[in-house]
Formats: sequence, C-alpha cells, structure tokens
Amino acid sequence: MGGYIVFELIAFGFLIVDLEHELLSEPGFTNVCVDSLSAHIYQHQKLGSSKQALVPLHTVLMASGTAIVWDGRPWRILNVGASDVFLEDESRDIMSLQLDKFQTLVASGSITGLPVEADQRYELASKIMRRAAPVDLEGAIQRASHLDAAGVGATCLCTFQPD
Repeated sequence: MGGYIVFELIAFGFLIVDLEHELLSEPGFTNVCVDSLSAHIYQHQKLGSSKQALVPLHTVLMASGTAIVWDGRPWRILNVGASDVFLEDESRDIMSLQLDKFQTLVASGSITGLPVEADQRYELASKIMRRAAPVDLEGAIQRASHLDAAGVGATCLCTFQPD
C-alpha cells in the first residue's frame, strides 16, 4: 500500500488524525486511528497519562551517532564530552549544548530518542531525497493537489474502495 493511500484515507475520513496536534510529515510519531471513538480514547489517555507520570520516562543513548528529535527536528549526537554534547542537524549544522542542559531537555521530553526503526526509515528517506529528480517533485505536488481537492469537496482522481 502506497503512502499516498493513507493520506487519501485520512482526507476522506476513513482514518482519523488529530491534525492540530499530530505531524503527518513525521509518520513514525503520528497517531492514526481507525474511528473517532479510538481517537477520543487515545486523546483522553494521552492527556491523563501526562498528569500521572511521576518519574521521567525519557531516555536517550548518550553515544556518538544516536539519532534524536529536538523541537520536532531530527538531530544526531556527534560527541558526548565531560561538559558538552555536540549535535548535528539534518543540514549538517553543528551546535553544542551543556551536558546538564541536554539532560534537562531529555528529562522534560523536549529531546527524545528516535527508535531504531524510525532512524532507519529516516536514513532511507534522506537517501531517496538526495537522489530525487524534478519529476519526483512533480509527482509529490500532484499527490498534494489531490489531497487539497479532496479536502475542499472537489473530485479527487484517486479512488478508494473499502473491503
């Protein structure tokens, strides 16, 4: 099943996503529900669980090469020193954070570790993007216009037939 089909299912309301709080551009971190009841239960549980956590549950492997997400952007740990952590973002810009500040951001959930599977998907997506040609961009724009058309009630060229 192509990724565009999932977007189409969301656009037509067959799948539910809280578009105000979820990022479709980050599929590894996006909660997609099959019905509004599941979405409501998930949202209620998500709000309730944040109030119940007494111990910080966030951990990040403090080693070179570890993929992290900070403020919704992917980063990679380059080096962990005695007092500083050096990070590299997706555009290869390097910055340092004091170790205690980094640990505070991890404990608060502002910096999170990236699951190995999501990191592998990110690496694959980066490789595909580096090799993308203008025709690929045209295809992506066409899929986006189909989603836009579906969102305003116009006829979409894509079709979906539920089982």
